[in-house]
Amino acid sequence: MFEVDDMHQLETHLTHLDSINAISLPRIRKNIDALEAFTLKALKSKVNEDNKKSQAKISGMKKNYEDLQRKIDALNAKLGHVR
Repeated sequence: MFEVDDMHQLETHLTHLDSINAISLPRIRKNIDALEAFTLKALKSKVNEDNKKSQAKISGMKKNYEDLQRKIDALNAKLGHVR
């Protein structure tokens, strides 16, 4: 069914595919590692950005609360004078 030339040709193709595989795998691993590093850096940056935004919102809410508390205290003082 198979001839000797066919077997040699198959062995040659197999050797060629193995060499391509040996070359490609390290490059693929390197690219995956680079992608993981990039993703990790992007996620850390996003977390830091979100943290800054939340801190700004907390600061704004704290200022609003303090302003509201001053107004309530002022109204309570006026109410005390009125009584």
